[in-house]
Amino acid sequence: MFRPRRLVQSVLALLLLAVFADSAAATEARLLALGADGDFLEDVGHARRWYGCLASYPDLVLAELGDYLPASSGQPRLRRQSAGAHLALDAPGRWGTAALYLQADDADEGGDAGRLALAWGRRLGGWQVGALWSFRVREAWLGPAEGAGAGEREADFDLGIGTRKDLGDRLYLDLAAETLGTTRRYLDPELGLVLQDGNWRNFSLRGRAFWGPSERVAVVPVIERRRRLRLEDSDFLAGVADLDARETLAGLGVNLLPGPDVLIVASYAWRHGSRDETAVGSPPGMTARRVEYDRHAVRLGLEARVMSWLTLRAGARQLLRDEAVRHVWGPPLVGDDAPPAWSGFTDAEFDLSLGLGVHLGPCDVDLVVDDEAPYAFGDFLTGGGEGRDGANFTRISLLYVF
Repeated sequence: MFRPRRLVQSVLALLLLAVFADSAAATEARLLALGADGDFLEDVGHARRWYGCLASYPDLVLAELGDYLPASSGQPRLRRQSAGAHLALDAPGRWGTAALYLQADDADEGGDAGRLALAWGRRLGGWQVGALWSFRVREAWLGPAEGAGAGEREADFDLGIGTRKDLGDRLYLDLAAETLGTTRRYLDPELGLVLQDGNWRNFSLRGRAFWGPSERVAVVPVIERRRRLRLEDSDFLAGVADLDARETLAGLGVNLLPGPDVLIVASYAWRHGSRDETAVGSPPGMTARRVEYDRHAVRLGLEARVMSWLTLRAGARQLLRDEAVRHVWGPPLVGDDAPPAWSGFTDAEFDLSLGLGVHLGPCDVDLVVDDEAPYAFGDFLTGGGEGRDGANFTRISLLYVF
């Protein structure tokens, strides 16, 4: 449960990291309401990303009911559902903290098995260490209809390690690394093509720091480099493509606490990446299309505890995208007699989120409010009024600390 006064003491002054679970515990609904980027905040929701902080969050249960989408969106009705539990294995902490996470499969097509993850973290003097292992199996039919496309089976094994180091009175560092092993079996009944392969070339390396120049300000730089290889349905290739995606992230955030019950978060993040698409079964080094992009995101979030049981939140995000698509038939980009054909676009996107936090003893309920809800108070609780195609709360998270 969020208490900004303790947040000043624990995040900025780092007087006692053990109080984080009580002072800065957060949910995905809270992060979404504050601008949708938790890398620049201290929160329990990112123990699955910054593994070294797990020992700071013992003894809790977390349920994410997912994102509610209107039927007209053409997407799955609910996405990103998950549940997790953290348990301190002994009172002194010698055995650390263990965690179990269950997560729904977010894929649009096929596969309801979801993902299972196990994690463990422990304090070692001025250090914290953590590790996470997850497993997912997904089977999908890639094509317009069953019997008219291709079948594909993926199994993922994700291994992550991380550490948190206290570097001073107002400074600590988070480091995390992960590798993802994928085995794939691809079947095209029309071509009689069967391919099976596996690789451990998927990885992510990231780091962030929290530095408090004063007791009411925290500066948070973040950097990450990652690579993902997977199968994807490609409209350009009119079939299934091997996708090789690489991305670099660099960002800077600031947390301000102007009062005991108010938190302001501002951040800027730059992402540069590329995606190479190759038809399944193509010779090595053959690239059909390369997409290169730059994305600039500026976020601003406000959180105010107006009553002992109620917190109000608002977040805004301005996203600028610059994308270039290069069509290449042959070796990628080098050795061609003529420059590759290309196209591109630049656009902008603005999002505004509103949220509520309801605090009921050891339980927190965090909600993200639909942007139409304030104009439909007659059916505010259910969202079932005439002409509406959604719910008033588009995301709900539950947190219980014991």
